[in-house]
Amino acid sequence: MLDQEREINNILLGTAVCFKSELELLELGELISNRIFGGLHFGGLDDHICEEIPAIYIDESILGFQVILYGFREEHYCLDFSLYLSSPRMVGKDILNYDFINNGFREHMKFILKQIPELDVMDE
Repeated sequence: MLDQEREINNILLGTAVCFKSELELLELGELISNRIFGGLHFGGLDDHICEEIPAIYIDESILGFQVILYGFREEHYCLDFSLYLSSPRMVGKDILNYDFINNGFREHMKFILKQIPELDVMDE
């Protein structure tokens, strides 16, 4: 495999949308799950997947994306969507503009989250 191909494999597609809320992390997970993810359970608080930042996640992938909710009520929370692609065909001119995809996906998720009154989505 070419060095260029190695660098291109495992490209991350994804984004994080940050917001403020008066709810606690587990309450937010339940609210967001019920409104957006059909009730899929956020769990894993004791797994410490974000080291010192409280985080929960949906165990099932959604269209291949891992969904993680993390943060502090006193500061802000972020809902993170991550997908790693691995394809040897993604070389040279066939590479999509991943920044464009990530930005479009982020704007779409901001729009969806702004429909939840308990969230104050940050426009960073």
